[in-house]
Amino acid sequence: RVPVSLSVDFAIGDVMRNGLLLNLSESGAFLHTREELFVGSLVRLKFSLPGSERILDIKGIVKWSTNDVASKTLLGGYGIMFTSFTEDEQEALKVFVNSEIKRLGLDTE
Repeated sequence: RVPVSLSVDFAIGDVMRNGLLLNLSESGAFLHTREELFVGSLVRLKFSLPGSERILDIKGIVKWSTNDVASKTLLGGYGIMFTSFTEDEQEALKVFVNSEIKRLGLDTE
């Protein structure tokens, strides 16, 4: 998981909303939004990785929420686990996350 600040459009059903991805991994993300989402909700995320004009279109599920401690956190939101993406999108995430790990000196090897 790496820290990011990426604008994201997300949909639950047919309603589009906006938020920020504050961290990203190959399998999920933390979504900051003021919208109320429910654990178990299916979401569709559309965002671009830094340095790319390609828009990733990834489906996921809300796995957890910080709503119960929202008054104690600076940036509340939701843990999203990715459930559906193309092989190309998976590879783009992997390359980005690995390069960020190295750039930030988080690589322990």
